Amino acid sequence: MKIIYRLSPFKPDNLPVYFPDDKWKLVEMCHNSFLNAGGKNYEVTYLIDSIDWTKYFEKTGKVINIKSHNKNQSLLTAYDIAMTSDDDVLFVEDDYLWRPDTVPTLENALQNLGVLSPYDHPAHYNKDVFDTKYETRLIGNETYRTCPSNTHTFAIRKDILKENIELMKHWGVQDHQMFTELNKVAPLWCPSYSFATHLAQGWLAPNISWLEFANQ
Repeated sequence: MKIIYRLSPFKPDNLPVYFPDDKWKLVEMCHNSFLNAGGKNYEVTYLIDSIDWTKYFEKTGKVINIKSHNKNQSLLTAYDIAMTSDDDVLFVEDDYLWRPDTVPTLENALQNLGVLSPYDHPAHYNKDVFDTKYETRLIGNETYRTCPSNTHTFAIRKDILKENIELMKHWGVQDHQMFTELNKVAPLWCPSYSFATHLAQGWLAPNISWLEFANQ
């Protein structure tokens, strides 16, 4: 599995619970947690939009700098990079906090599940628009559940990626619409105990004390 890690200096649309006024500190904290999650043992391509962070990230992977100032263009570029490889891919956004040693577990589960988010989005449980009925599966010592949609931090098996790349490109940054369509042919899964969480205020994944990992 290869990893494409997207970064930008711009603040997230929804301010994070940590470092809401300092994007670099947020990026650094999240990246360190990603490395501790096992990311340091994978081939990583850092796609960096509109800022030169090359010296920092070239220590742990390949750096590609673009100047799009545009989330959609950054995502489409990540898809193009993924299509040049014959490996499964994990797409990562720069404002996710990870639990240690979870990336290898995600890679193992991906072989059975096909499309997998590391993030158990709390909206799956507290938003009426989502059906509360879902399938579960046990792989190793982790339980996984089907998801109606999620964010653009997700892993996808290479065969599913190649068969559905035009669908994914069509929806761009509209993640809910993309996963709604993709779910018809390749169900999206996530761990019941999140491997990672989006740090937007009010949207931390449940069941985990994330402060413990923020301080590492």
